[in-house]
Amino acid sequence: MIIALEGCDFCGKTTLADYFHHERGWVVLHDPGSTPLTTAMREILLHRRDIPISERQMALLFMGCHSSIMDRADELSAAGANVVLDRTYLSNYAYRMAGGLALAHLRMLVSTFLPNALPPGRIFYLSAPFDVRMQRRRAVAGAGTDRFESQPSEYMQKVEAAYETLATLEYCTRLDGNRPREEVAADILARLDRV
Repeated sequence: MIIALEGCDFCGKTTLADYFHHERGWVVLHDPGSTPLTTAMREILLHRRDIPISERQMALLFMGCHSSIMDRADELSAAGANVVLDRTYLSNYAYRMAGGLALAHLRMLVSTFLPNALPPGRIFYLSAPFDVRMQRRRAVAGAGTDRFESQPSEYMQKVEAAYETLATLEYCTRLDGNRPREEVAADILARLDRV
């Protein structure tokens, strides 16, 4: 089985992915960052702010990362592993929409270049209030320094609005991420049992 955790920075995705790994034995893949290609791309996409990247270029580069991660997830799942993705193509939708790209154009990228994209019932958007996310950010040493985390709050609110739109359009399942990770994990597992 493959699932994906989505949401704004500091909504609890990585904490929840770590819970699935340590408590349930799931394999965690970070997007970008869990394959040789995406590890190299992560440095450019997140940390090389000296390299200008337009929203269109960002959409294409992240799509390459998503493709690499999904291929690896499919391999692991075929071998019997349960896999949790810390981000997937839905992040590309939300962040690029916040940057002004149209959802229709982003959907064309996924339908063309990501034939193995996860269905909406396997993507969980963790919603957490802005002030809670900022409090979590302040609690993490070195946080807020990458290309996205360092954006002004207005941009992060646009990303949040894009995620809420995607949830309303049923691209994912919206969950309250402002709960203990055990509760959120139990909620996800119960929903998967009903699928």
